[in-house]
Amino acid sequence: MHNSEIFEMEFFKTVITFSGFDEGFLQRCDTIWYKDAWWLVATAFEDPATGHKIPDRLVRLTGLRYQEVNEREYRFLLGTAIPISVFEGQMSEGYVIEYYPALADIQEPTPGAVSRH
Repeated sequence: MHNSEIFEMEFFKTVITFSGFDEGFLQRCDTIWYKDAWWLVATAFEDPATGHKIPDRLVRLTGLRYQEVNEREYRFLLGTAIPISVFEGQMSEGYVIEYYPALADIQEPTPGAVSRH
């Protein structure tokens, strides 16, 4: 994958709720198409030179219960609460976690891949 492909990546939003953290609050989470599946972006980096967002930790949306709704501010609705521990990188049955092969030399993930709705 080339840097130009990362920078041209399209980000969508998914409305999610967490279990184990801010339960009941709707959150909007960045979502990308990668490896023939939809993925929630749990953490992301920002390239300081370009300002482009680069995904880091991903949680696979495809395979979970969700709806595609194509609203103005979000594209998907996740049907069940997702454990916050999964977003923090802990493996849990029924969830697939993967790390995106970020190509930029960046030190810290950017908080805010998930934002309150």
